[in-house]
Amino acid sequence: IHKSITELLNIITHIQEILNIQRQLVRGHKGVHERKPVNVENIIYDCRSMLFASIDKKGIQFVIDIKPGTYPIKGDHTKLMQVILNILKNSLEAIDMEKPEKSISITLESTNKCIGLKIVDSGQGFDEETSKRFFERGFTTKKSGTGLGLYNCKSIVESHAGTFEITSEGAGLGAVTTIKFEI
Repeated sequence: IHKSITELLNIITHIQEILNIQRQLVRGHKGVHERKPVNVENIIYDCRSMLFASIDKKGIQFVIDIKPGTYPIKGDHTKLMQVILNILKNSLEAIDMEKPEKSISITLESTNKCIGLKIVDSGQGFDEETSKRFFERGFTTKKSGTGLGLYNCKSIVESHAGTFEITSEGAGLGAVTTIKFEI
């Protein structure tokens, strides 16, 4: 019970930090760029812990493939966690629960020049016209979306000297999100 309570308190703290970041971004404040050594692998596992119940409840096959290597970058743990959580939430929402094959996979690999993170889902996918607008502030494909999620994600990744890209082969064919950080 103690371990579960500690995990829940950590999750609540992360959620509060993410909400504070969202409020700052909505107000147009970039905030202080707090850069500390963070491990991208740890961020992935923290995100999995936060979303595990939703993933499990929906029967989604969730695979994490971390290639041998090290994954430290100078960054803001909470902001990077916000990026990965947003992508995973989008993937969860894009997957048709009636489909027999429901999956999300995360691959993390490192070279001597960059850390690459790829998230692949079996969701609805999208057409080329939609992909051109993903990073416009205020653009959303969701009924209750704000249009800030992917815009903020890209801004955060770029502020960490990274690149952010989302692709799809088309409607019904899932999506691939690729993030690269120079090291």
